[in-house]
Amino acid sequence: MIMLKEKYTLLLIDDERINLVILQALLQKEGYSVYTALNGREGIALAHQLRPNLILLDVMMPGEDGFEVCRKLKQDPVTASIPVIFITGLTDTENRIKGLTIGGLDYISKPFEKKEVFMRVRNILLLNYSFQRIIDEQTERLCRLRDAQRAILVDPEEVPGGKFSVYFQPLLDAGGDFYDVFEVANNVCDYFIADISGHDLAASFTTSALKALVRYNSSQILTVEESMTIINRVLQSVLSEDQHITAIYVRLNRNTMKMHVVNAANPPVLFIPSRGESCWINGNSDPLGAFAGGVFAAREIDVARDDRFFLFTDGIVETPLSNHNRERGLELLYRECTTGSSGSYLPAGLHEIVQKLFPGGKQADDDVLLLSAQV
Repeated sequence: MIMLKEKYTLLLIDDERINLVILQALLQKEGYSVYTALNGREGIALAHQLRPNLILLDVMMPGEDGFEVCRKLKQDPVTASIPVIFITGLTDTENRIKGLTIGGLDYISKPFEKKEVFMRVRNILLLNYSFQRIIDEQTERLCRLRDAQRAILVDPEEVPGGKFSVYFQPLLDAGGDFYDVFEVANNVCDYFIADISGHDLAASFTTSALKALVRYNSSQILTVEESMTIINRVLQSVLSEDQHITAIYVRLNRNTMKMHVVNAANPPVLFIPSRGESCWINGNSDPLGAFAGGVFAAREIDVARDDRFFLFTDGIVETPLSNHNRERGLELLYRECTTGSSGSYLPAGLHEIVQKLFPGGKQADDDVLLLSAQV
């Protein structure tokens, strides 16, 4: 593969002009295109306009400090993927950890040391370049897979450690809903459901590619947020402008009895503890494939033996019984899931729930996917 040369654009945000002048002069000598901003507000606006390859951000600024500016950049889908290096005279570990926690990748200390500045900037750009190469390679692989046969959906007997059952009825042979369950480590199981916009053959092909993409990017060394971020970057390059995917990614660790949930604009997860009140786990993340800098955040839930959870797409809550009203559909689903027997995660229980939601053999006007698992 031929490597194309790229002229890198850097954005410096610092309230001290002398720092901007020094850094700009140093970095321009290395061939970088360098822009400057004297405060966070101006810097955020320039970041939107320029989409720089890297932002160097001063920590100590009047008004909004660098930490707050970084937090806003990472919460905005347009700028979330731009790497940030903090500029600081602070040396305490607490502040450095704080900056790394909110999304910064490195620090440059004041006063500036020329070689350190060059190496830290180069290392972050190289890291981002390598990450983009991975994205590009996966995108190319995914494009080939899109024309392949629809992936075979996993059977509960194939993953006994998952302790799950599923009811899946696509509206057409080429359905747009998808699910997968697999173990990533001993007693650690991942559950993934998705609703791909559209119900044509292209959506069916996308499910095949999505299965491969999810499996390829799921690992015990990656958090569910990190996996979703990589999946999103690839999908954003592949899906058409009018396509997106709503999804839920659950990682259940039966060793630590913790469950991590990323809900990417999908209907909520229904969590039914063996003791205590049932609750909804609502969406808090962007849909997949909609934004290159999509933001994904996980919720951590403490679980106990015999707790259950239900994952589903919108077809089951927008039923004829609810007159296609999602709020009413959620009420009906909640009632049927919480009043059922303790074994309602089993196939017979799920089939009974669906029958009650679609009485008299009424037909859904969307794919129907309902998956349940027991801790």
